[in-house]
Amino acid sequence: MERLQWRPWPPENGDRLPDRPGVLVLGDRSRRILYIAATENLRATLEPEGERAQGTLTNGQWLPRGAREAAAALHWEEAPDPEARRVRLVETYAAANGDTYPPFNRRHPRYPARHPASCGVPKGSSVLHFPGESTDFSQGGLGVLLPAPIPSQTPVTVQLQLPSGPLEALGLVLWSAPQGERTRVGIEIYTPLGLGGRVRWARHLESLATSA
Repeated sequence: MERLQWRPWPPENGDRLPDRPGVLVLGDRSRRILYIAATENLRATLEPEGERAQGTLTNGQWLPRGAREAAAALHWEEAPDPEARRVRLVETYAAANGDTYPPFNRRHPRYPARHPASCGVPKGSSVLHFPGESTDFSQGGLGVLLPAPIPSQTPVTVQLQLPSGPLEALGLVLWSAPQGERTRVGIEIYTPLGLGGRVRWARHLESLATSA
């Protein structure tokens, strides 16, 4: 991945932001990339104060909520063709990370879905269980609300109570962000387990898409 010039997130008042198109990259405290976006006006998108800040990235709703909460670092740069530059950065990231996208650059659409869920985290010879509920589903993962954070890159076993019955899946935590008194966790799913697990996951997504 190209070397990025990281700044604090959210942007500080003293930042000199150009009134030009460009791209921005959000990272966590360890400078791991969370989200890559294009904008036609960096100043209008990133200014922390003033009239132009209304509806911007820092205050607006089009930025994925988890990314806004989990971010601690920002890279921005001018680009005459911001969308082409965004695509290049996302593809470079994917090539360096086993063909996976940044956590908030969705390859698959996500659908809201609230179901009882539990995450199992191996610890020595035992497993710690974190009870919670799902927030959304996609072909490649899901969001879960838990009582405590789980570090990124932690393997987990997710147990779900779907309308069709229980379903278990193996996954990897990509990010954690506070949400009220709980923590929202983004999980990449490797494989649903059990007889017909993949088929049941796909059918549940179909039902969510139909009702969306």
